[in-house]
Amino acid sequence: MLVDELKKRDWIVVIAGVRNGGAFGREDDDIHALFEYLGARPDVDPERIGCFGGSYGGFLTLRLARRAGDKLACAGMGAPAPVDREMFVFGDLSQPPLSELSEDSRERIAGLQSRLARPANYGLPEDTPNEFVVDLIRQNSPLNYAEELQCPLLFVQGKQDTKVPYFLTMELVEKLRELGKPVETHIAAKGPHGFYWGVPVGQSKMEDLPEHEAAKRAILDFFDRHLGGSGKPDSEAGAPFSARAAGAEKRFSSGLARETSGATIPQDETPWEELPDGSLGKAVTYPSADGLELGAYIRKPPGAGPFPAVLMLPGGGGNEKGAQQLARREHPAGDFLSAGWVVNAISYRRPNQPTPNMDKREWDDTANALQTLRAYSFVDADRVALVGHSHGGRVVTMMASRVDARCGAPMAAATLNLVEMRTRQQRGESFSPVAMRMMDNMEQIHGAKILEKPELFLRFSPFSEVKKVRFPLLLMYAENDNSGPVAIVQAYEKELKKAGKEVESYYPKQGGHGVFLGKPQVVPETLETARRAVAFIRKHFERDGNEDPGA
Repeated sequence: MLVDELKKRDWIVVIAGVRNGGAFGREDDDIHALFEYLGARPDVDPERIGCFGGSYGGFLTLRLARRAGDKLACAGMGAPAPVDREMFVFGDLSQPPLSELSEDSRERIAGLQSRLARPANYGLPEDTPNEFVVDLIRQNSPLNYAEELQCPLLFVQGKQDTKVPYFLTMELVEKLRELGKPVETHIAAKGPHGFYWGVPVGQSKMEDLPEHEAAKRAILDFFDRHLGGSGKPDSEAGAPFSARAAGAEKRFSSGLARETSGATIPQDETPWEELPDGSLGKAVTYPSADGLELGAYIRKPPGAGPFPAVLMLPGGGGNEKGAQQLARREHPAGDFLSAGWVVNAISYRRPNQPTPNMDKREWDDTANALQTLRAYSFVDADRVALVGHSHGGRVVTMMASRVDARCGAPMAAATLNLVEMRTRQQRGESFSPVAMRMMDNMEQIHGAKILEKPELFLRFSPFSEVKKVRFPLLLMYAENDNSGPVAIVQAYEKELKKAGKEVESYYPKQGGHGVFLGKPQVVPETLETARRAVAFIRKHFERDGNEDPGA
């Protein structure tokens, strides 16, 4: 079960209960009192306290995240119930979106609505005016205070959840993304309510669900990254302690693990192929953010590891064949293998599409790919870098504000700023046909012209997220690359430096768009790119993992 795995980390694990019946608001005080109590204990690092809750516990976790602000290191929610409480309690079951639910779900919600609309449910007198209750519910709906959430967030949700519908959770997730909040998701196509605990809600029997194992890995990886380890505990594991929680004496049990273990994924039985350079390679898969199975190709040095790793993001449509070709290229993938690192090249959810668009779902997919890579037993999960070419380079710049890694190297990252590109194009500058189609496609998809609604298209630009960049970047772009002006990449570098971010750059005068991969042929600039990339990544792999990599 998830709780058992949490106890295996070198963390203090506290399982908290809440008051039942008419305690709306006071239970928030209870949880916050526990949070403050933990932060004051001598054996707790107050800057590394996280919280996870499922269902109504997820709702309370969001409320703690709101109240604690950036003092809470991170928060994970399993199907928080519900994020739009007003719609859930007062929504018309005969109208979308509630009408889109199954009949069983609508019947269950109908029963809940009558109870949740009662003033007594919120500790209020029965004669409390209805508008007061509505206003109270509205104020306490996470959808309405999303902007106040500051810490990194993980949402775990099953698409077959009939108690907390998938679309309700995703409504909050999309709003958080629009606000630029650090949010991640783990979506299970077949996950019922509570699958992340290892036992679906309403059942007492443990089930060995594949969905549970994947969710457990996602949750553990999330907390591993944001909490880290704290060393060997000084006290006995499981020793009880007490806390004063908003007017009631409570007893809790702490689970202190005696050893640290990284999350691992089951190794498939596909045999490794021995490649000419002595490395091993094979085709693998990783889960998309919404339950699809996407292809990838992984190469590793001989031996058990753990090895540092590079996640490589291809350009263009990025199909499985392209991922294999990228991972097996002499430069820069071969250079990374020679350095003793694992290389994992992924495909995207839109293979064989000649003109890539800016699909935000790719960012979640890439976060899942990174999480999957970290979970391999032969990978050092703490030493992972991102490298991308062309479209993949642009994805790396967007991931820089969404995930934690040692560093990133965007190569030939075109279309970093569609507004600036369209402005330059109207002034007479010409770009590659692919870049032009990209701009046209984005306008068609969003039903607006780039220069008429620049704020809409800047949401897809790393320029809008410079202050949130979380790891150092090495920007590489050829001055004669016609997929976009080098001046845009240089402007991005300038903004990063202005924000105090760590950034290096290499702008070869010749080579064109494919020079970094040795396309159409290997030239001196290709070798220099590989040398710089290896040196940059090695520097950050060797630095102290406790440093702030974004500063």
